[in-house]
Amino acid sequence: MLAVDRAYIDFKWLHNLDSTGVVFVSKLKKNISYQIVKEHPINEKNKDLLNDYEIKVTGIETSKAYPKRLRMVHVYDEKNDKYLLLLINQFSWTANTVSQVYRVR
Repeated sequence: MLAVDRAYIDFKWLHNLDSTGVVFVSKLKKNISYQIVKEHPINEKNKDLLNDYEIKVTGIETSKAYPKRLRMVHVYDEKNDKYLLLLINQFSWTANTVSQVYRVR
């Protein structure tokens, strides 16, 4: 499990990590182009979870560098009073687990 700062997102590097079995999580940069492929239901009991999507990056270079689907979990960070888009390559965890993993990094 690797927590990556969004300032250092390199989709070719992330794809290499994914190909070797490393799970990563990062905040998603605002300027990344993506397409929502699928929406997953979220646990309505957790008010901090807003959305859970499968996405594909759509930029010409980024889609070549990372051709697989990714997961984007939209959460509210109460501690910092901010909304975050978390990018992760793990699909079997619940959205709540993803948000908790990011918070303890």
